Amino acid sequence: MCNGWTDNISHTHIMNFLVHSSRGTIFLKSIDASNVASRNTDYYFELLDKVVEEVGEEFVVQVVTDNEGALKAAGRKLMEKRPHLYRTACAAHCIDLCLEDIGKKKNVQKVLSDGKIVTTFIYNHTWTINLMTKYTGGRQIVRPGITRFATQFLQIQAIVEQKRGLKNMFNSEEFRRSKFGKEKSGPVCEAKTIVLDNNFWTKANDILKIFEPLVKVLRLADGDDKPTMGFIYEAVDRAKQSIRQNCRFHATYNAIVDERWKFMHSDLHSAGYYLNPQFQYGVEHGGDVLSETFDGTTKVISRLERDVDDQIQALNQNLNVLP
Repeated sequence: MCNGWTDNISHTHIMNFLVHSSRGTIFLKSIDASNVASRNTDYYFELLDKVVEEVGEEFVVQVVTDNEGALKAAGRKLMEKRPHLYRTACAAHCIDLCLEDIGKKKNVQKVLSDGKIVTTFIYNHTWTINLMTKYTGGRQIVRPGITRFATQFLQIQAIVEQKRGLKNMFNSEEFRRSKFGKEKSGPVCEAKTIVLDNNFWTKANDILKIFEPLVKVLRLADGDDKPTMGFIYEAVDRAKQSIRQNCRFHATYNAIVDERWKFMHSDLHSAGYYLNPQFQYGVEHGGDVLSETFDGTTKVISRLERDVDDQIQALNQNLNVLP
């Protein structure tokens, strides 16, 4: 697994390499790429190739990177050179990009912006924080996010959960008598108008019908509890079904998910689903799902199995699994 991060103060760019197996994940090494003039496809390819060589190609099933263009291209070159491994996209990063794209939609953007106005006003003053917690039973409306773009949606979720407390706070005698309650304009009036506007709450709930299914996928992809490759395909499909059933404009949002899934999906996801007993039995498979996952599994066997006889045997077993 490869990821990079940049310190915005020192402008240091670090590339981290980790190795995951059934025993867990270990840190392999870091590379300081701050002074590299061009972090292009060739640069990333050489880095990834050296790490595979160091670990041992025969032990590598996949190389996971984020979705930067140069890294994707480097991954393709690596797969060309080393025909028995895969380059796959980081699932958590892909879902985070879905949330970013959804957050750019005007109707969603407005609700996220309104939520930020409310939290900024409240958390800018100790008095308003104390008053809020009095009416929310000590609960906060700011919570840390799993990823960058998930944070703003989690903020809306937290606000919706404290709807009654927030409305009671702005309607309270304490607030009306305070210096904030006497102001006629500014952030306090904006925040109060938003909280007391029923339209805001309706739209916020609509947005959560999109966000909550996707954040379940994000938590699965970002979690350490179990290997996720066998579950991602089904989780994305389930999230899309939930959006389709609960959102009026589901086609728009599922199109965003499909576009990102196109770059995230690999044959390994198909094989993980197809060979997972949890989904193999007792689950109603659509014809397109069976076709895609069967084809993906066949490609994985052909790519990963080096011995031709074993490859043929595995392919025949795969045919026998078909319902």
